[in-house]
Amino acid sequence: MRAAPTIAVLTFGVALGCAQGGGGDSRSSGRPDGGTPPRPDAELPGIDAGPMVGMDSAVPGVDSAVPGVDSAVPGVDSAVPGVDSAVPGVDSAVPGVDAGPSDPCLGVDCSGLDTACTVGVCDPGSGACASAARPEGTGCDDGDACTAGDACASGVCTGSAVDCSALDGACGTGVCDPALGCVSAPVADGTSCDTDPGDCVDEACASGSCASAPRADCSSCGSAGEVCSAGACGAPPTSRTFDFEAGLPSGWRVGGDAGWVVDTSRPHAGAMSAHSGAISSYDTSTMTADVTIGAPARLSFWLTTSTESGYDYLEVWIDGVRQGRWSGSVAWTEFAIDLAAGAHTIEWRYTKDGSVSSGDDRVWIDDVVLSAGGGVPVETFEAAGLPSGWTSSGSASWTVGTSAAHGGAQSARSGAITHSQQTSLTRTVTLASAGTLRFWYSVSSESSFDYLRIFIDGVEQDRWAGSVSWTQASYPLAAGSHTIEWRYTKDGSVSSGSDAAWLDDVELGDPLPPTGSLCGP
Repeated sequence: MRAAPTIAVLTFGVALGCAQGGGGDSRSSGRPDGGTPPRPDAELPGIDAGPMVGMDSAVPGVDSAVPGVDSAVPGVDSAVPGVDSAVPGVDSAVPGVDAGPSDPCLGVDCSGLDTACTVGVCDPGSGACASAARPEGTGCDDGDACTAGDACASGVCTGSAVDCSALDGACGTGVCDPALGCVSAPVADGTSCDTDPGDCVDEACASGSCASAPRADCSSCGSAGEVCSAGACGAPPTSRTFDFEAGLPSGWRVGGDAGWVVDTSRPHAGAMSAHSGAISSYDTSTMTADVTIGAPARLSFWLTTSTESGYDYLEVWIDGVRQGRWSGSVAWTEFAIDLAAGAHTIEWRYTKDGSVSSGDDRVWIDDVVLSAGGGVPVETFEAAGLPSGWTSSGSASWTVGTSAAHGGAQSARSGAITHSQQTSLTRTVTLASAGTLRFWYSVSSESSFDYLRIFIDGVEQDRWAGSVSWTQASYPLAAGSHTIEWRYTKDGSVSSGSDAAWLDDVELGDPLPPTGSLCGP
């Protein structure tokens, strides 16, 4: 009783199989009309793939969803593992069986090849990484401060050169440093940066900057014979003054154990002067000036000292020759000396002996003047006998001879006298304006007893005794008439040395007009 359904199912299955196979039997199916029996086709209700319960494709074992029969049947239909395309090992989704090998770029990281203008990509054929250029014009940075507008071109980051010409100048050139960008490179020191060659200032490059300095005096600077003087262009100068009001003059040097100083401690005129440096025993302090004059000129300056008398000296040296020295307490005094045309080195030197310091232990200089020609009349005693206007009196007359001389070959010498006697040399002068008396003297006598004395209008100004080498003295004179007397006197006993005094190069009278310029003809 139970076998009948099984047989019916099998019979139905055969009929279905014939229908699916396409080779239907022509035999009657027992239908009264003898026609073709209905096919279990997709169009037949109850047998077709429609939704008829128990007979449609959703019926397990009968329709397409029946395992082993329909397309969903494992092992038969396309979904059956091992047969259909979805079956592992057969279908395309089955590793090692389906459409080909696995993707060689799966899991490959090529980002290590990324740059500003390339990107790392994987070759699908080999799985190898390679660089591919980014799109042309992609913005980038090549790391070089000397390029601008960087962009990708054929996989390379490039940019246009930076223009550094804005930094170009007289003493520097704009250049580019890859790390810093535009910088100024200094030109060679000494390169001219003078924008006005016609002025009296020379300008040259030094360490990338334009440095200026006054052009040498007497340099040509104009079209009408003008020359440079103290950094200014004008007519050839007849004089030049250095008053220290602006500090140490350009080109002057200080040296020794302590250099000279410019300050307000003791000026002669104005507010400033120069004084010796602070030195100890056996030390020296110097100040030096180099001058070049194109014509004969006179050098003058004012000095004052506060030192140990007879031991610590201010000295002036010209071209290596000492021309004067002073010590002790000396009030402001003017010194002058004539210079020939040419180059000269002038040095003021303060020196100390081995012990004792007196006063301020310091010397001062102020108002240094160079004046061309001119000056005042100078009596040199080079002619035979006393000059006109000079008179001698006393126990013996002064004479002119070659026994000693400051400049030239001759000088005036005191008369030969003995104890308790005197001999005088006198000159009377009338000045139209205030002036200065200057002269050089030398003494060889009994120290502290036999003296050379100087009188102005009957008033003794100074006296000197002992062994005194050639020294210049100067005294101001007001406008008007003056009588100048040099008197050598002896006490009652003892004679020492040459027992005499000498006088030379006496400057006395109204200033003479300049005879030229400091720059010469």
